[in-house]
Amino acid sequence: MRIRQGVAVGLAAIGLAALGPVATPVAAHSGGKAVVLVADLTLTPSGNSWTANTTLVDGDSGSPIRGAAVKAMLGTPAKAHDLTPGSTLGNYTGSLGALPAGPTHLELQVRTLPGSEPIVPYTNAWDFDLTAGQPVTVARETAGGGGSNVALILSVAGAVILLALLYGLFSLRRRTAGPRIER
Repeated sequence: MRIRQGVAVGLAAIGLAALGPVATPVAAHSGGKAVVLVADLTLTPSGNSWTANTTLVDGDSGSPIRGAAVKAMLGTPAKAHDLTPGSTLGNYTGSLGALPAGPTHLELQVRTLPGSEPIVPYTNAWDFDLTAGQPVTVARETAGGGGSNVALILSVAGAVILLALLYGLFSLRRRTAGPRIER
């Protein structure tokens, strides 16, 4: 019985190690930093001004990026507009002031805030046409390699194997030697 308990403890330790990447979102990142992916960046008219609304996720794990310093840069010379956390995780929003209709250049910068999970510095720019009174989707990025899918698949496979081994281990019935009845 003691051997069985030792095996069960060992298998449980292996299973918890396999679940590690799921339990810690940053574990899947190279260098321990979140990789910014702009899931959505939209400009919406709001009276005489415009509002920027963006959703940022980690390109590796797909989890929302929280605690980031997000700036939208517009105009020449570029004027910085801080975007603040919105109503949902990973959402940032802010007023851009009055913008003229026509060709527009917007640069988005995302940096780590002190005390937050580290982020790979992100800067990207887009050129688009702004039409008065019409919202515009500036960017919608999707993950390219699915790096986090590998960690998730391995973690789930490890958990399934662990459960199967534990089930097999504890479902074995002891065979006891007893008298044989011969016919």
